Amino acid sequence: MSAAPFPRRLALVLAAGLVAALAGCGTKRATKDAPPAPKAPPFEETILARIKNDGLTAGSFAATGADAYGAVRCVRGPVEKLDVLLCQYPDEAAAKAAEQRLLGFVASAVSGATRRSGAVAMAVADRDKADLPGKQIARLARAFASGAASR
Repeated sequence: MSAAPFPRRLALVLAAGLVAALAGCGTKRATKDAPPAPKAPPFEETILARIKNDGLTAGSFAATGADAYGAVRCVRGPVEKLDVLLCQYPDEAAAKAAEQRLLGFVASAVSGATRRSGAVAMAVADRDKADLPGKQIARLARAFASGAASR
């Protein structure tokens, strides 16, 4: 048998190229038209939701200097007249290593506490003698820790 005539071979090559091009276009189109993956909410939203679900009143939280606490991100705001700092770290070891820095947040307060849960840490300071018996600090610590069991 002899080779197929030139026009027939050309038609086969063009057909194969067309099939490959169409297959590639379909893939690119699906990727381009796909909706973006949903972003995870900031870490503090989950913690603040747990705090509010426990019946505590939380005010507005705002970003604060994370570098001072060796964190990736920190937010600060009031909960039941207590000064609360929430910080996110790259990992659990970094959160543990930052404990002394978090204690510095509490140092000038009448009373306070720090807690860790994975790569997230919380420092609570009673600067205005709003919780001398420590009941609100204890409730806040329990609300913060309640998420550790659900992870």
